[in-house]
Amino acid sequence: MLEVRYRSAAIFVLPVAASLLIFQSLSVTLAQNSNSISTQNMIKPIKYPTPLKSEQVDDYHGVKVADPYRWLENLDSPETAAWVEAENNLTFGFLNEIPFPGSRTARFVGS
Repeated sequence: MLEVRYRSAAIFVLPVAASLLIFQSLSVTLAQNSNSISTQNMIKPIKYPTPLKSEQVDDYHGVKVADPYRWLENLDSPETAAWVEAENNLTFGFLNEIPFPGSRTARFVGS
């Protein structure tokens, strides 16, 4: 008697689960293969600012640890300010291209 009950549940659950899986796969495939102009405009190569690398190496109890980005810890240096400005320009330039950017960027800038 128990086997019949489980079998009937499996007959109902398995097709539903399979159809959900197929639907999800189809929607992901369609989104990835979209040829719409808005999708193509969003797919652009991003040119990140290249940070400077220093030869800074620290010695911690005989273990040498490279720290090539130590210069970024100096928040008052003009190099750090220029790099942060370049990163901000890249980030907000990308966010401003998204439809309705005001609602999204307000969270990041605290407005």
